[in-house]
Amino acid sequence: MAKDPVKNFAKCIVSGGYTSVATVITLQAGEGAKLPDPAVDGAFNLPWWNYTDYKDSSDDPNKEIVRVTARTNDVLTVTRAQEGTIASNKNNTDKVYYMARSFTKNDYDKFLTADYFHSATEKTTPVDADELTLLDSAASFVLKKFSFLNLKLGVMSAINPIGTIREFNVATNPATLLGFGTWSAFGTGRVTVAIDAGQTEFDANGEIGGEKAHTLTIPEMPSHTHTFTARQSGSPDQCPTSTGRFVTAALATTDSAGGGGAHNNLQPYIVVYRWVRTA
Repeated sequence: MAKDPVKNFAKCIVSGGYTSVATVITLQAGEGAKLPDPAVDGAFNLPWWNYTDYKDSSDDPNKEIVRVTARTNDVLTVTRAQEGTIASNKNNTDKVYYMARSFTKNDYDKFLTADYFHSATEKTTPVDADELTLLDSAASFVLKKFSFLNLKLGVMSAINPIGTIREFNVATNPATLLGFGTWSAFGTGRVTVAIDAGQTEFDANGEIGGEKAHTLTIPEMPSHTHTFTARQSGSPDQCPTSTGRFVTAALATTDSAGGGGAHNNLQPYIVVYRWVRTA
């Protein structure tokens, strides 16, 4: 439902008299040009009243609002009795009747409806300086305006409450990048893991643990054996039997192997900037 068209100073003198059922109304010569053209601009409502006796249209007991659906020069095609008014004869030969394109309740109702906004031209690339309207609940719902920037900041702040953790691929602090809040670097050099009350390592928020490199302890080493060949000192011809027992007892050790260093304990990773909102 589009809003009705308007024109400034669109007050016209009606020519002749008309009964309550007349739907074709003629204006004085040249008066029609003061009005919008329904064929181009759309239909609109006009108050119609006895101007001779009532300079203020609201004082005329027989005032009427008609809807203009077509105009050919100074000839109007109308629908009578609009917006709760009653069609009446307007044929007093000694009276001058006026029609005026003024703001009526119909215009006001359309202005407040969603259809009015829905019919507006859409802007697909709004910028921060663009403005919207709102009813301020903190000021008895007074009509106010706010910028598209404030709308963005309000929505983004609402979906990023204090405690929110965000990751970015740029070093800029989110307070500058997003335009709101206080943000601090979070968990530098660490990965995150979801809380799990069933595991003591992960059962508290903010708990830390783990290590980048690790040296195995003896209990962590896999169970294993070593094989070797040994000879009794001073008896070079004696050696273990096939059962692993020496013919003559002998003491022997294996050669050392390995460096005893820590092994890399890192999972595959990619580095980003991580922040937490603190205020």
